[in-house]
Amino acid sequence: AEEDGREGGDRRRPEADSSVAPLQSTQQGTQGGLTGGGERLVPNLTPRPSGVSAETRMQLQEALLQLLVQRAQQRQREQHAATNGERQGQQTERVRTEEQQQQLQLDEQLQAVQRVVDAAGTEPLVLHPMRLRYESHVTFVHALNSVFLALFCVLLLVKLHPHGSYDNILWWQCFIPLFLGSTLLLQLHTILLVYRDQAMMLQIGPPPSSTASTSIHVQFSALKMIRTRTYTCDHIMSAIDHAGFLAAELAFVAMLSEGKGEVVWPVRLVFLPLWTAWALGFVVHLFKFSSDRQAVCVRDILYISLLLVALKVDGTSQHSWSSAFILPFIWFVLAFILAVLLGIFLLCDRCRSRPVPLMGLGPLGFWLLLLFQAPLFAAMLHLIDWLDSDQQYNAAKEILGPAIAGFALMSIALGLIGRGLQTKEQVRRRLLASGLVWTNEAVARNLGIFEQEAAERRADAMTDEEL
Repeated sequence: AEEDGREGGDRRRPEADSSVAPLQSTQQGTQGGLTGGGERLVPNLTPRPSGVSAETRMQLQEALLQLLVQRAQQRQREQHAATNGERQGQQTERVRTEEQQQQLQLDEQLQAVQRVVDAAGTEPLVLHPMRLRYESHVTFVHALNSVFLALFCVLLLVKLHPHGSYDNILWWQCFIPLFLGSTLLLQLHTILLVYRDQAMMLQIGPPPSSTASTSIHVQFSALKMIRTRTYTCDHIMSAIDHAGFLAAELAFVAMLSEGKGEVVWPVRLVFLPLWTAWALGFVVHLFKFSSDRQAVCVRDILYISLLLVALKVDGTSQHSWSSAFILPFIWFVLAFILAVLLGIFLLCDRCRSRPVPLMGLGPLGFWLLLLFQAPLFAAMLHLIDWLDSDQQYNAAKEILGPAIAGFALMSIALGLIGRGLQTKEQVRRRLLASGLVWTNEAVARNLGIFEQEAAERRADAMTDEEL
């Protein structure tokens, strides 16, 4: 047919028979609509009366028959779609009304978000589940506990000074800062357990409305269940730990007072509250979901180190003091490596962007917290040298001096971390008050979180032809 079209020149095509004329008109109208004009993209398949072989004529007839069958199927689908059109129209109208209402609500919320957008950026903020599960007040209390530890080292240094005039200070007076720190932390974790619902509201957001989709409800229910159990187990373990430390400190002071500064009781028995707290904490840890469990925690490293020290003091272990402090040594080395990597990252981030705003106090404080452990590492090395040496000399100044500086500097770093967390919590409270949360489906859809789900719903509502 294409060859005939090229050879035709000024020859006129014969009129098509009546069976092909409707098909030609349909082809012309369809192709004309596709091209924007009257030009046809599909050549005329009408056979010429002469110059066409029988085989070619049969092929053309088969092609015409296929086109006619496709057209008949299309008409049947159109009739089926017209039958269901009224019901789909009602559904479409209801969906359109809901989308308009959600859009109006979204517009109001997006206007409110402009009041809480930080000057560091212009993208709207939305409250998402918080990855970091520490509160600012917890960090501030740990900073205060570091001050208590520094004060304890000061009192101990005064007590052990060879030429001091404060030898009459009692041992329980030296341990008062430790008692205050353990008691304060125990009360803090108990209070946090009581008010865990408010903490969960700030960490993962409010529950979705009754009109929200099933996907939102399922995600929120699962997330709240996992986070609540993990939050509860963490604070129960911390409360048990601090209660054990408080009991062990009281027993240790009683031993020192009884022996006038000498170890007269087995340290393993003195630290029995610690071993009990360790076992109870492990049992509580098993109640967490498997996704939130950890093979080794920081508390395990601390308890293992205390166990090695107790065995060495009691004479049960024949290893050197360096072996007893091997885990803290590894801890400090890893902390310094992490501090170097984090410092490089913060430096590169600062060079390629604007100066670190107030929200950056958290990473800065964490970096300083890692660096400020260097004096504690030096104090530990002096302690190991003094314990391994055969000479008896007073090394309290060399050991406790760096420890005082380390705890004081760590309190400053923890204060910076707490300030950074406090600023983020203030922003999250504003987002909660304005309704800009991830459980609000209108906000989430506007941000593209549920774009795939909305596309699937639209596809389900389409007919086969539209799909």
